[in-house]
This record gives sequence, C-alpha cells and structure tokens, in this order.
Amino acid sequence: DDTLPDGSNPFLHLSFHTLLGSQVFNGQPKAAQHFYRARTQKGDCAHTAVHMLMTVFQQEIGRIANRVNQGQPNEFDWASYAHRLRSLGRLRTKELWSLLGFETIPSLDDFHRAPLE
Repeated sequence: DDTLPDGSNPFLHLSFHTLLGSQVFNGQPKAAQHFYRARTQKGDCAHTAVHMLMTVFQQEIGRIANRVNQGQPNEFDWASYAHRLRSLGRLRTKELWSLLGFETIPSLDDFHRAPLE
C-alpha cells in the first residue's frame, strides 16, 4: 500500500501529473491542450491548470465507475471529457472550482499535503 498517513498516494498523484501533462504536451485530446492554454492565459499557474485537468479527468473516471455499477459500458467518454474541458476553460477560476465541487479555490498545498508525522 502506497498510501501515506495523510491519506495521499504520491505515486498515483505523480502518475496523474504524467498522464495529464502528456495530454497537454501532445495535444491528445486537443481539448486538454486548449484548456491548459486558456487557463494559463487567464492567469492560473501551469501547475494549477494541470490540477484542474486532473480533477476533471478523475471525475470522468468516477462516472465510468457509476456506469459500471449500473451495468452500462465502461469506456472512457472522450467526447464528454473534451466537452467539459471546453465549457470549463472559459470560466473564471472561482466559478470553475465551484463547478468541480470545491467551496473555495484550493491551494496547491491542498493537493500536495506532506505526510503527518
């Protein structure tokens, strides 16, 4: 088990960074690259933009799990993911985080908590 005492898993976290960074770098899907550029042009730092992507991606994975539990197909819905990125990319930062389920704008520390010792 790679879970730290604070409940985080640094290996999973870095894997998501790699996956989403690759989407941005390679433009696959293009919507990820466009979202990243839109967010950084709106003043969000690059790291925060990746965490925004990560949150959307993780929510899409959650939707797959819900569909599987209902006996529906378990494929990743790339069209839905791209649509959400296009819609969210246009919003103000606070509104975007709110739609992603955050009451306040999270800090990077919220995503990178050090283990409690």
